[in-house]
Amino acid sequence: MMYESMGIESSTELTEAQLDEVIRSLVADGDKWRKRVLAAIFSWCKDINLNDYDTERVISIACRAAGYKSFEKIPVSRLRDVYYEFVRKSRTTATARDFKEAMVNYMETRN
Repeated sequence: MMYESMGIESSTELTEAQLDEVIRSLVADGDKWRKRVLAAIFSWCKDINLNDYDTERVISIACRAAGYKSFEKIPVSRLRDVYYEFVRKSRTTATARDFKEAMVNYMETRN
């Protein structure tokens, strides 16, 4: 798809300017996903009432979840996986919290 948009059939046909454009695009995409991952993990930490979290700890959580030692070396495909996993975790936490509240309310009305 990328090759078609540039009017080429192989990466060997890329001009230097096109190659620079591809690299800038990939770097920007990685930065976007890194920010999303951090936001998703911060949100999850808030959902589970983890009060002593900061950027360094959230980056550490992201690295462990992705299986990498350096946050900057996590590929975009893995960042996406981590992001969607923490979004799912937040939804599951919210559902469990709602269920717990409903059960507590039910038990209070029965007594």
